[in-house]
Amino acid sequence: MNRFLLFAIGLILPFLNCGQATSTCNVPPILYDNYELDIKQMAIARMHQVAPGDLVHIRIPQVHIDDVSGRLAAVFNTIQSIPESDSVFNIYCVHDANDSYQLTGRVLLRVDTNVAWTQAWRNLIITTGNTFIDDLMTRYNLILEDYYDWSFGHYALLSSDSIWNDYALIDSMIMDSGLISGSIDNLIGGAGKIEFSENAGIWIFDFYFEFNDCFDGCDNYRKWSFRVNPDCSVNYLGFNDWGVFGTSPLPPSINCNLTTAISGKPEKNRVRVFPIPVLDQLTFQWDQPYEEVVVEIFDVSGKLLVRTERDYADMIRVFAKDLSSGVYLYGAIHEKKISTGKFLKQ
Repeated sequence: MNRFLLFAIGLILPFLNCGQATSTCNVPPILYDNYELDIKQMAIARMHQVAPGDLVHIRIPQVHIDDVSGRLAAVFNTIQSIPESDSVFNIYCVHDANDSYQLTGRVLLRVDTNVAWTQAWRNLIITTGNTFIDDLMTRYNLILEDYYDWSFGHYALLSSDSIWNDYALIDSMIMDSGLISGSIDNLIGGAGKIEFSENAGIWIFDFYFEFNDCFDGCDNYRKWSFRVNPDCSVNYLGFNDWGVFGTSPLPPSINCNLTTAISGKPEKNRVRVFPIPVLDQLTFQWDQPYEEVVVEIFDVSGKLLVRTERDYADMIRVFAKDLSSGVYLYGAIHEKKISTGKFLKQ
């Protein structure tokens, strides 16, 4: 019996590391640029798991960001050795639109109009004269985006270019008597999800590419699963297809091609476009200021939707919140040179 067991183990052992790839937990800048929102959402999930006391921080503690981003990078860094990693990051561009810890950079606050300082916000004036509120607005780069006088209450919509812990920000804001309650201005119809768990230094990542009728929950998904080991090596664990009405073939690829910026030779005067996918604001960043820079956004039929230009600038930000979810094309122009590509609007 022992001889048989040894023989069986000898047959099995060569296959135990099948699918394992060496990797590192070093975070490439292109990954952080395009996955900052996802990383910070997952960092909040991580705080819920291991350090709930840290949830009071508006500025997400770096230790949790590093934990998540390093392990996510381990999967990302296997793109050349594990084809399914390429599917996640380059071909289907999976991002985290999970409602559980969604960060949008936009908070909706119910206002008590009986408090004097709120009159400024009603008039869309950011500076209120309330030291506590004005300090929070300045410290966290908040702007007063809109004010709503609805029949059931008065609400102010605040937004920021930076990504904070929106939940802690709301808790801090409503400490003032002029604010009654708050909530995150959630997105409807987001597709995609990244889930993770950790046990004894081993992280499991599940990447969900969701598709078909995603307005209030997608009808289908493909899930790719990976294990990140304590030494940052990665095992691909397989995929699973699911559907409300049965499985469906994957739709056409999105092809965000993140690693082109890593492995490809950078072009002179190259423009960076981030984040992709985009929620509210898409940034076009050139390597230096140019006399004139132009950005044009098209739908997939070629119809021009947005044109923005600036004189002597190295950056253009395009507000994309009014675009419907889907794939769009862009042209970024400087000195009669054009860079083209596509992006996903969540």
